[in-house]
Amino acid sequence: MQSACSACVRAVRLIHTPHQVAFAAFLSFYLVKVVPYWGLAVIGTTVVFFAPLVYTSNQELIDNQLKQAGDLVNSQTAQLRSAAQKHTEQATHLTQQYLGDYTAKAQSLIHGARPQGEQAKPKTSRQTAGLKTTDFPVAPTEDFKFEPKVDVPPVSLPELSKTKTTETEPLLPVL
Repeated sequence: MQSACSACVRAVRLIHTPHQVAFAAFLSFYLVKVVPYWGLAVIGTTVVFFAPLVYTSNQELIDNQLKQAGDLVNSQTAQLRSAAQKHTEQATHLTQQYLGDYTAKAQSLIHGARPQGEQAKPKTSRQTAGLKTTDFPVAPTEDFKFEPKVDVPPVSLPELSKTKTTETEPLLPVL
């Protein structure tokens, strides 16, 4: 009993790659459209009980094929990883080189525009825009004066008992 359960679990684990899952979803999508539900139940039950039998009878062959496929995937992944690392290192080196060149160029432009020992006065924004001080209003020089608080007498509300209520219209719509 133990070996049958473990074989069943191993057979269920066979479908685990994204391609196999996509194929199974595609197949089941079209099977649902064509085959009635009772037919799907018969097919599912058959697969559940026969998959472990097929796996146990061909276990060496299936395991060997899975091992070869895993080795192939691992070697391709390692090759891809090394190529990506090589290209990343080249791009990083090139970026650092460009960054150093542009930094040196910017520093030479800054130092070339302003000779050492002489500080050039930067123009203010008013001088560059051609604005005059008469174009703007005069700013206040003294503090704001606050007006004193005015006491407002409280307003009395009419009592609710004195008001007439009409019951012709409900306040909320009746559903």
